[in-house]
Amino acid sequence: MIGLASHLHDGDVHALADSINRFFQGVAADLSSLDDSSTPPPCDIVLNEFTISLADVECKLSRVKVYKAPGPDGLSNWLLCDFSSHLAGPVCTIT
Repeated sequence: MIGLASHLHDGDVHALADSINRFFQGVAADLSSLDDSSTPPPCDIVLNEFTISLADVECKLSRVKVYKAPGPDGLSNWLLCDFSSHLAGPVCTIT
């Protein structure tokens, strides 16, 4: 970072940070702001249709085909299957 600041702003790291901030502000300058009607409901409201039980998640993870290629996350399928009982809780809490 200091090398970049030296090259672009005579070593002034704060000037570099300001340039970076102005760049990212400019990227979003033409976007319209969100109105209140487009905001999602509060996080404390969870609809029953979106609630998945721990047992369902564990069951699905335990039935992952271990001989298929892993997904884009790179996790081996055998890991998901073998540790399904330990992973079901954290997977259920993903929102």
